[in-house]
Amino acid sequence: MSVLRERLPGTKNCKDPAQIKDVTLHSESDCLYNISDVEELLDAAQVPDADAQQRAAQEWKAKFANTPLVVNREARISQETLDLWMGKELLEEKDATRFRHTWNRERHDLQDNSNSGYDMALIHFGLDIKLPEQQIVDLIVAHRAHHGVKQKLDVGYFRRSIVKARTAREEKSHKHVLAGSGLVPLQMPAQGERGCDQVNGHAATGGAGETPAESIPVSSAEPPDATAPVNGQPAPPDLAGPPPELRGLPPIENIAKLLLCEKLSAILGIDILKMVCIDGKEQTFHMHTAAHGIVVFEEVSGLINFRMLENKLAGKTRRIINPLKAKEWQLVRQELLSACIIEEPTEEEEFEGGARNDVIDYLTETEFIGSLEGQSIQDQKRPMLHEGQILVASSDFAAYLEKTKNRKTTPRAAASMLVALGARRGRARSTGRQARWALPLPDGDRPGFDPKAIRPGMVVDDAGQGPTEVIQ
Repeated sequence: MSVLRERLPGTKNCKDPAQIKDVTLHSESDCLYNISDVEELLDAAQVPDADAQQRAAQEWKAKFANTPLVVNREARISQETLDLWMGKELLEEKDATRFRHTWNRERHDLQDNSNSGYDMALIHFGLDIKLPEQQIVDLIVAHRAHHGVKQKLDVGYFRRSIVKARTAREEKSHKHVLAGSGLVPLQMPAQGERGCDQVNGHAATGGAGETPAESIPVSSAEPPDATAPVNGQPAPPDLAGPPPELRGLPPIENIAKLLLCEKLSAILGIDILKMVCIDGKEQTFHMHTAAHGIVVFEEVSGLINFRMLENKLAGKTRRIINPLKAKEWQLVRQELLSACIIEEPTEEEEFEGGARNDVIDYLTETEFIGSLEGQSIQDQKRPMLHEGQILVASSDFAAYLEKTKNRKTTPRAAASMLVALGARRGRARSTGRQARWALPLPDGDRPGFDPKAIRPGMVVDDAGQGPTEVIQ
């Protein structure tokens, strides 16, 4: 990433003043690439260059510029201006014809022929010829008055419609550029499927001043084999894979997400390195920050709800994020999700992780008992301690899941979750004839279940039999 961020070997990376790092050269090889091929590869992954990033920042600022709009019910467009827009002197014939049909409400190609549909068509026309937003509003008011249609007096309606049109045009522009380039975005072959002298389906040159090798057409079919002949010459066997200097970089489709994190950092005022979504049955989101480690969001609501995000980051970083208007937040929260790099857990990790969360919830929300003596029948299966380990009855755990999480769970299914976490079945003297599951204690890399960590207020006697007292 040092090359992408334009840091040169021998300089200092001072992004984090507390952890200044030397910029060093990781590795180098004799492989050479056409700059144009690399640019096409980055374009395919929608990674913007420096100028594009600056333009995007300016457009972002302009999108939310506090320009006062006024809905003037008496606004009209002069006939001279209408004739100019409908004639061939200013616009191309197809654009002038389209505007004429729009103004006369004769558009048969619109999917939405309602009043708002024609409003949107006029907004796109105004954006095409670069009209100021106020003049676009005046154009819509005049059009509605011309046809005797009820006026829209809510300024927010016009602002939302203009933002929606701008967003749709940006998305269409992206698709058009990618389709015209002949490149397939974000569908890179696995490592080892092409040689290091090929980038995105094009052969690289042997050096400066040499004629580029013949390009290999890019299609949706399988990528060419790295060992296949190129210009009649077989590829060297030692080139069947990416060069060493590229192996440490993140996948190309994730670079755009990392750059999006830089944009989000400027908006929120928090230095975000990357966003990760741990996919699975219950998704979790990790925000990697430069100075405060990883901020974990157990639910997506904590990430896309402004107040919840503000509170979470304030507690972790002791900083308040920048305030945002409601319309700004609608776009920012989508970009928070778009910036997430997806990581898939294995089936075992997914099942075990969910089971552990359920057990910890159960233990923190359920009162422990010291012994069976004096307990009512419904309380006799609550968690207990025996020789420092937590004992759990699978039937009580299953009842908790059904009552609090609305998940109908049989005692057998609850027992399988406990077994996955390393629990062992047995009977202790304190449990009488009850068979319970003993949860494992922390051991090395395995987290286990430490009673003092789960219930810090619980006092255990010397034999580990407690609790003798529960401090509220």
